[in-house]
Amino acid sequence: MLRFTAALAALALLGAGCGKSKPDDYADRLKPVNQHLNAFVQDVSRSVTGASTKTDEQLARQFGGLGDRAGVLRKQLNDLDPPDDLRTEQKTLVSALRKSEHALHAVQKAASQHKASEAGAATLAIATTTLAVEGARRQLTREVRR
Repeated sequence: MLRFTAALAALALLGAGCGKSKPDDYADRLKPVNQHLNAFVQDVSRSVTGASTKTDEQLARQFGGLGDRAGVLRKQLNDLDPPDDLRTEQKTLVSALRKSEHALHAVQKAASQHKASEAGAATLAIATTTLAVEGARRQLTREVRR
């Protein structure tokens, strides 16, 4: 019985060394988040483009939902443990998402209060922050592929 237990322990140790490297594991875990980020950027762009045909209530609901999505994506990224050489790129993307989340919720608030000028100013912030999210997303994925 002692030999059988020792053999199992040896197999367990051998198997522990066969896992993926941290960069490979990170790339695998980042892939679905990256797909959601790409869809998020496209949805924000479509929402801004179609905003003129929406009521204030529709805008508040739509941009509030997008702001919530930005927060979920930010949390998903924060939950990933990047390799040391990708920490800066991930932090840049998380920061861009935080700014996008705030801008989207600013439109939600302005629309719910029927303040068109505030909504317009926040929409400009959305354009800037969405470009920052997309740029940071591309940079991170480019670095992961190296």
